[in-house]
Order: sequence, then C-alpha cells, then structure tokens
Amino acid sequence: MPTFRSDLRTLRPYVAGKPIEEITREFGIDGIIKLASNEYPVSPVPAAIEAIAAAAVEVNRYPDNSYHDLTSAIAEMYETTSEHVWVGAGSSDILNCTARATGGTDTSVVYATP
Repeated sequence: MPTFRSDLRTLRPYVAGKPIEEITREFGIDGIIKLASNEYPVSPVPAAIEAIAAAAVEVNRYPDNSYHDLTSAIAEMYETTSEHVWVGAGSSDILNCTARATGGTDTSVVYATP
C-alpha cells in the first residue's frame, strides 16, 4: 500500500483566519475590516459586479478552453500570432504540461517548485 512521505506526516494543516461574522459574535465588535486571508476589505467596483452578473448566467457551460480572446490579445501585444502563445493555470501547470509532452514513459523529469 502506498504511503505518504515521512516529512508530510508532521506537516500541520493550514488554519484559515476567522470570518468577520465569527469575530463579531466572539468579541461583540461591529465594523471589522479584515485584512488577513488574502481578502480585499472594499467591495468590488460596479463594473466588476456587472461582469460577474453577466457571466453568472453561463456558469452551466464550459469556458473556451482554447483561450481565444486571451491568446489573441497577448499575441497582438507582442506582435506575433496566437499559435505562438500558450497559457495555463500558472507556471507549474505549464511546466507540468511541458514535462508530460516531452518526456516518455521511461523518462525522468526534475524541476523545482516554488
């Protein structure tokens, strides 16, 4: 049976910051501005809310997995064609895809992770 690496056995789980509602209940404080947990304390601008609302009616559809609009805009910015632009879910995704595309079944690939 496969087991986890020994160094992972002692890894402590991430503990998220408490939500504003919990702090309000716990300490009886109103008007809390949360600056932790990578959250922005100000509401989105109206244009962002409108864009979210417009996109919400299509959440039952898969997005364009060719990223046509994005790759076209990047290509135009760098004066090339969209065939020369590759986007992914971060550098780790692109490195993973590159390793899978270039490595064979008997190939080892090593790369650093951030």
